[in-house]
Amino acid sequence: MKALLMAQAGLGIDITGRNVYILDQTGSVLDSSNQKTSVAMTQNILSAMNGEVGQSSAITNNYMDLAVPVDAASGSYIAYIRDNRATVDALTSELLSIILRALVLGLVICVILSFLLSQILITPIRALTAPEPAPVRERPAKKPMAPEADALVYEISATGEATGNIPEIDFDDVDE
Repeated sequence: MKALLMAQAGLGIDITGRNVYILDQTGSVLDSSNQKTSVAMTQNILSAMNGEVGQSSAITNNYMDLAVPVDAASGSYIAYIRDNRATVDALTSELLSIILRALVLGLVICVILSFLLSQILITPIRALTAPEPAPVRERPAKKPMAPEADALVYEISATGEATGNIPEIDFDDVDE
């Protein structure tokens, strides 16, 4: 029976990380992969003693086990496999890591796409709702500049002589 179980190592029974036991109908160890002579009685072993496959597992246990009843020509046996959950814990943490990386990547893609889509949608709306430019106003006509403060302006008499009086100039009437 041990040779039969060891031959199945390539089909999912990894004897380096798991312990394989061959038990009789009373639960006594006939042969094992780790040379133990006894195992603790579990719910799965009790199910296999009743002729059913025992494969229940509690999350709080620090081990996983499987007990399968085997009927052979030489008698009835129980194939019992016990694992210390290291494989399952490693697989669970790797799966969680993959899921979290996928979520972060999806979030980054969503943010980039939402930014691009918002820019595509807002550009035409901004063009339609932009305020109208202010009308161009004409500049007011420039008033002539007053004569320089230091320039001397005198009234000239009809004879061409300077009178010495400073004339009053209305700049509004002066043309450019």
